[in-house]
Formats: sequence, C-alpha cells, structure tokens
Amino acid sequence: MEQGHAQRHQLQLIDLTSRHRQEAELETERLRSSQQQAERMLEARERAHRARVKGLEEQISTLKDQLQQELCKRQQFITRSTHCGDEIASLRSTLSQSLQNVSRDPILDASLLETETRRLDESLSPTMRRRCSPSRNTSPCRLSRIHTPSTRFAARPTPLCTRSPPSPLLRPSVRK
Repeated sequence: MEQGHAQRHQLQLIDLTSRHRQEAELETERLRSSQQQAERMLEARERAHRARVKGLEEQISTLKDQLQQELCKRQQFITRSTHCGDEIASLRSTLSQSLQNVSRDPILDASLLETETRRLDESLSPTMRRRCSPSRNTSPCRLSRIHTPSTRFAARPTPLCTRSPPSPLLRPSVRK
C-alpha cells in the first residue's frame, strides 16, 4: 500500500511537473511572441521616424534654397535701389545747377533757357526714361490734383519722364 501510495504521489509529482513545464513553455512562447511583436513595432516606428527626419531634412533644404533666392533678390533690389538713388542724386544736382544758371540771369535769355532745357533732357538717362511710364504721369488722380485750385501754385514734384512747357512767367520775352 505504501508502495501504491508512493507511486501515486510520484505520478502526481510527474503530472504536476509536466503541467508546470507546459505552462512555462507556453509562458516562454507568449513572451517570445510579445517580444517579437514589440521589436516589429519598434522597427516600424524607427522607419517612420527616419522617413519623417528625411522629409524634414528635405524641407529644410528647400527652405534654405528659398531663403538664398530671397537674399539674392533682396541684394539685387538693394543694388538697383542704390543705383536709382545715385541717378536721382545726379539728376537733382543737375537740376540745382540748371536752376542756379537760370536764376543768375535776370533777363532770362531764350538761348540760356534752351541750353538748360537741352542739358536737362540729356541728363535723363535712357534707363530713367524707360522706368517712368506715361500712364503713371497722367493718371486721373494725378491730373485731378494738378488742376485743382488749391494745389495749382503749391510746390509739388514734377514727373521726371515728361517735360512740361515752361510756365508763362518764365517764358522769355521775344526781342525784336
């Protein structure tokens, strides 16, 4: 009987050990599967992050190129503006000299006026003439300002590209 009892106990131990082994194997397989799934998810995330980084690097490159183009455009604009400023300064100087020459002569000789007019016409460079369009000089808004009584005698800038006839006050008297 003791031997039967020992055999039963031994069979129970074997059965219990076998169940523990099966459970351990199942748990090991479940953990292995979970680890593989986590590794696949991690790899997928890494691929997604690498793709995002690559996209952001391309965007940075594109933005750097655009910034470089804008800087070049701005530099060209500054250069053109400086050139225009130099032209305007030169034109102002010529106008000042012409005004001094005309104002020195109290009689306002017709030949002096003609000479100064030609000199002013020559001072307008071809680039300055091309930049000023007639439509800007004769816009309805500008024309209405010029012909209103309140601004008729007010000091206002004269368009650079068109030459208006001299004022009746400045016209030379015809000598007989």
